[in-house]
Amino acid sequence: GSYQAAVVADGPLGYWPLAETNGPVALDPVGGHNGTYVGGVTLARPGVPLAGFGSPSFSALFDGTSGYVDIPVGPFNIVNAVTAMIWVNVPAAPHFSGILGHGDSSWRLSANASGNPGASDGGNGDATSPTSIVGSGWHMVAYTYTGVANASSNGTLYVDGVVVAHDTVPA
Repeated sequence: GSYQAAVVADGPLGYWPLAETNGPVALDPVGGHNGTYVGGVTLARPGVPLAGFGSPSFSALFDGTSGYVDIPVGPFNIVNAVTAMIWVNVPAAPHFSGILGHGDSSWRLSANASGNPGASDGGNGDATSPTSIVGSGWHMVAYTYTGVANASSNGTLYVDGVVVAHDTVPA
């Protein structure tokens, strides 16, 4: 019945709940690819308020400027099919910010200056939601790339389980 059990059952390469209450380590209970909190990060913040996340549910608050989690490269330089997802709460409109990913030339999820989530896998522009998620609570943002280069709409962005945009990832 827990969210963590459902995630683990899907066999991910890594999973970072970001539920630590102190210390510099962001634990990966699945793959052992522990990360390090860097910069402006506040731990033990209120997390996703859904029953499957347990009680209490904790999260990490990033300052939007210097805070991030440094994850070891490990198996994450993915050049084929990939799915990445994250629960995110964006309280204020950011500048363009990365949310999760391996960088601009690889897979990533982001939020633009208006708070619209987007994603790409090194493609010709992002798949970007037409709707901002700023100030509207917790949202699940996910992106999938089929692994079939140059196929039309081979990248798909989901917000809260609903398809909101596509992009085309080149070779």
